[in-house]
Amino acid sequence: MREIVFDDNSESRSAFEAALSDEVHSAILALSNSYCAYQDVCSSMPPGKRSAVVFGFLHVAYNSLIGALQLLMSGYLAPAGNLMRHFTEGTAMMLLCAERTNGALEKDEKQGMNYPFHQVLSTLAKARTREAIGLDRKEWESFMNVSKFYNAHSHASDLAVSANIMVDTPGMVVLGGQFDSGKLEQYRIAANQIASAAAVLRSLVGLVVHNLDAAIEQP
Repeated sequence: MREIVFDDNSESRSAFEAALSDEVHSAILALSNSYCAYQDVCSSMPPGKRSAVVFGFLHVAYNSLIGALQLLMSGYLAPAGNLMRHFTEGTAMMLLCAERTNGALEKDEKQGMNYPFHQVLSTLAKARTREAIGLDRKEWESFMNVSKFYNAHSHASDLAVSANIMVDTPGMVVLGGQFDSGKLEQYRIAANQIASAAAVLRSLVGLVVHNLDAAIEQP
């Protein structure tokens, strides 16, 4: 058990990269491009509480993508998907808190840990809210495609059970993190989803700065 707990998962990551080198490269490139936009936004944010809160959720979104790729390559398929749920909710909160008229920032400040974070995607789904944010149809659809794909990862579902079964070795289960060659297609889809999510985040950060500037101009 100690060996499992202290395993650095290097064997799993090496096997993953060997089998899916193109997908790994694409995901890392998308994350790098997204990080450039992340840095630009951080340097462009106006001072104040709203910007600080928005930065916090932006960081949650971006760092969740990095963690998801690390977990995926380390053989933790279900936890990687769970972090992608963090990405979608962090991105939604980033968008909501940057725009002043929906009241998300004030609600978060007042309720703290009791804020209904599990409902933020439903809040963002309202046409009036999206219109105020300036989120166009294409950006919204791209974001929701990522979100819907990972909804099941928030629960101990049949999907979570299947992620812990070794397909290439019938009768065995995953203990800790293990690369399973029988899940190549699932791995490929998940890696491509991370790359898509990074591209979505990159496309949204300019909108965030625009709304932060507008919130200062009209307090």
